[in-house]
Amino acid sequence: MASRPSRDESSDAARPRNGWFRDLRGRAGLWILREASSPQGAVGIVGLAFAASAFVPIALEPFLIVLVTNLPALWRRFAICFATGSVLGGVFTYIVGYLFFPTIGLPIIQFWGEEESWARVLELAQGRWWILPVAFVAVGPGSMKLVSMAAGAAHVPFWGFLLVFVCGRIVRFFSIAYAARAFGHRLHLWYTGGKRKYVFVSLAIAAIVIAGAYFGLRNLLF
Repeated sequence: MASRPSRDESSDAARPRNGWFRDLRGRAGLWILREASSPQGAVGIVGLAFAASAFVPIALEPFLIVLVTNLPALWRRFAICFATGSVLGGVFTYIVGYLFFPTIGLPIIQFWGEEESWARVLELAQGRWWILPVAFVAVGPGSMKLVSMAAGAAHVPFWGFLLVFVCGRIVRFFSIAYAARAFGHRLHLWYTGGKRKYVFVSLAIAAIVIAGAYFGLRNLLF
């Protein structure tokens, strides 16, 4: 009479069918976290932030929050890397708007489908208070690609643009990284400890406050 497989043997047999994706995701997550603390990882983070700020529609904040939550001791390093890459991406789009808008910038605007928004942002960039939209998207949410390209197309003084932009990006990413360091681990413990409703309520309140501030300022500026 054949013996029945043990519990361990049954689990091993089921793992390839049911848990392969979870195992792959876990391995990929560990690899990302391991590389993030190395010099190669820092270069990769800068490259990711540059691409997201220059031409790829990627939200950087989730990446920063996950990295800081898992490696809170490196929160300053992550903030610097994201800010550096983002500034380089903003400078890139400024140069495109300043030197190559008819040949490169305009097709990009058309590809994004942002012609209407572009006209409004360009009008603001050509005005006396161009610093307001630049500072707004540097610190808060908004289409940084459009604003930095509009600043270049309007021939906004580069060093003034760069100063405002660098200060805004530093404030933005250091604030997010510090908040993730201060509250990310606690929210993770709540979530894994069965207090998921506290996590959802906290995130919902934060989202409502941020969205209210964003749309209020956006209506004033844009």
